[in-house]
Order: sequence, then structure tokens, then C-alpha cells
Amino acid sequence: MISVIHLEPAPVPGSDPYKRLVATNDVAPVAGPESEPEWEIDAIVGKRTSKQGRKKKTEFLVRWKGYGPDWDSWYADDDLPNNRQVIADYEASREESSME
Repeated sequence: MISVIHLEPAPVPGSDPYKRLVATNDVAPVAGPESEPEWEIDAIVGKRTSKQGRKKKTEFLVRWKGYGPDWDSWYADDDLPNNRQVIADYEASREESSME
């Protein structure tokens, strides 16, 4: 049981006592095929491979344009068909860093 003595007042609405970054949602989606909105990828920041039965599944950690690291999310290689150039740039940067 917690006593009322141990409680502190709630912070003022709209303030953050930890001064965390807040994502700005002012970036509009790009019009994708079939009129579905498609968000722009800023960069690929990670890659992982997992096994599903006998198949290997490759996923990429995507950083969205206009959003910070808190909004990064994993997507399967098959879910990023329109972003082959971004994936190729990520793979090239990994090869360059492994050669150093």
C-alpha cells in the first residue's frame, strides 16, 4: 500500500520534466501507388536476419524522414519494394565500414 505522503503533484500538461525530444508530425506522406499514403524513408539504420522454419527472413530498421529514433521500426525486405536504392546505400555503407 502507498501512502499519500509519498505522492508528488502531476507535471503541468504539455511539459516534460525529462526534456525528451518530441516527434514533429508536420511531414506529409508521399502519394503512393493506388492513392495510399507512403511515408518517406530517411535512412536504414539496422539489419537483422531471422529464421522462420527453413526460410531466412531479412528485416531492416527504418528511420522515417522528419521523425527521430523513437519512431524507428523494423520492416521485412518484402515490405520495402519501392526503396531498393535506400537499401543498396545501406548495404554499401556496411561494406565500406567492414573494409576499414
